[in-house]
Amino acid sequence: MITSRFVLLATLSPAAYAGVIGTRADSSVTLKIALAQKNFAGLEKALYAASTPGSESYGTYLTKSQMASYISPTEETVERVNSWLSSNGLSASSASPSGDWISVDATVEQANSLLKTDVLSFGLRGLEYTVPEEMKDCVVAVHPTGSALGTSRKPDPPTPWKDTVESNPVPATSRTASSLPESCQRDLEDGSPENFVKPYSVQCRFDLYDIPYTQATQPRELNDLWIADYTALNGMSLNEGPLRDYLAEWRPDVQVEEPLYEEILTAGGTNNQNSDHNMFTDPRAWMATSVAPNIPLTYHAVGIDGTTDEIDMMLTQANYLLEMESPPKVVAYPYSNKEGRYPREIAHRLCNAYAQLSARGVALIQPVGMGGVEAQFPTGSCEAFDVSFPASCPYVTSVGSTGVSNGIAELPPTDFGANAGGFSTHFERPAYQDAAVSAYLSNLEDVEYAHMYNTAGRANPDVSVHGLISPSVNTGIGFGSPAYAAGLFAGIIALLNDELVAAGKPTLGFLNPWIYENLDAFRDITEGGSEGCGTPGFNSTVGWDPVTGAGVPMYPRLRAAAGL
Repeated sequence: MITSRFVLLATLSPAAYAGVIGTRADSSVTLKIALAQKNFAGLEKALYAASTPGSESYGTYLTKSQMASYISPTEETVERVNSWLSSNGLSASSASPSGDWISVDATVEQANSLLKTDVLSFGLRGLEYTVPEEMKDCVVAVHPTGSALGTSRKPDPPTPWKDTVESNPVPATSRTASSLPESCQRDLEDGSPENFVKPYSVQCRFDLYDIPYTQATQPRELNDLWIADYTALNGMSLNEGPLRDYLAEWRPDVQVEEPLYEEILTAGGTNNQNSDHNMFTDPRAWMATSVAPNIPLTYHAVGIDGTTDEIDMMLTQANYLLEMESPPKVVAYPYSNKEGRYPREIAHRLCNAYAQLSARGVALIQPVGMGGVEAQFPTGSCEAFDVSFPASCPYVTSVGSTGVSNGIAELPPTDFGANAGGFSTHFERPAYQDAAVSAYLSNLEDVEYAHMYNTAGRANPDVSVHGLISPSVNTGIGFGSPAYAAGLFAGIIALLNDELVAAGKPTLGFLNPWIYENLDAFRDITEGGSEGCGTPGFNSTVGWDPVTGAGVPMYPRLRAAAGL
């Protein structure tokens, strides 16, 4: 029997759902309800056993059925929740492979009665909601979604910054001694577009990190790379023509195989070949495939049947992969947004889905946001530093950006392009980071702003890499974004995986324990910073730091760390 006593399950930030308008009581809504998982602690233990070098289980990833044994809710949980829903005239269907998410179709009026919240005041999302007291150990989070959410706030991915030969001509001045390869340095007397794009070239990136001019050789069933997009938000797409042209121009040594990629469109996802909204997608694929040409590539576009519900898209994308018997080896994501705009309970359950994928052997490459310690377009004023999610999830590898366009050294970007590094308020710092992050914190001299960040939180980024690209040698244009850096790092990992498979070894899977046990495989970046909130923010220094993480990857060192 369901009692009349209720407990507050969540209080949501108004900023998370700003701009949502009122909704009629008879409007349709689908409640995505996260149920208590049977043994997430056991899953996490299995994940770290599979991904920590030296473990007896290193490289032994969980199967779909093994995953379900940890994640599926108990029969008692399912019975209690079904009874609660039935008493309100509702029923549920499973919304995830392991049944830890359920879906409930209702009207706004029914949802309002079920959760004792005034959803009419904030569209389909009330700022507080409750569940019966006996449900508090069964229901973890509730996310209302559905077709009526077309008016809900959608995130605005940070715009890639742009550099052109017209707006930033090569100065005719002398240069101090440069630490960069010659392929990254512009000729100070040459104002041509070809000279201007040298810091954005494939040769520059390869020379920076000693990447070999080779190609992937293993079949799709053994090694692959996916490019993920949420196309209902910004109409993003992966255009075949520009990808083919990029590889032909920048990797003429390779005979590119057709088709260039496979396409999977989920829940209304699209891939419009005439779209102009591809600046988060095309360059990620260019970066990845220039490093690992002929890697079996898949473009996964997720929509939610015309809505702009980002959370539902993220969950749908993760559940699609979890449903697979053999999920991909590497996934490169498009962007992260300010962590503070995500309800904590929802962020945790999304992060748990990423933990499941990582335990299945998937390397999840997530770019950090932009805007430095504000994690948004800088305003110069804020009460606390922030980071970006999903990059702040402990079970993904967060990637920041660097650049070389000054012709002197590899440095992190500044101003609105600065990496959104720092410390999470949603997630505790994982054990694999303890030594590196504690060393940074112990050496901090300026503690004036220590009250503005959570020193016990998950630290970002994990690594950084060159995030600058030009479509062609004669365009005189360069673009930069952490999303592009994530594409490059994903390509590097895919190429390592290709070598591992050829050597009869398991692919790398969840990278972070391996990264932090092999920090000497990364070249340290010790200059630069990530200012914001009217403060200097954080600084780059020796060792891990919240600006560039462990530093930038050196391919020969990564090979050695991987046992090649």
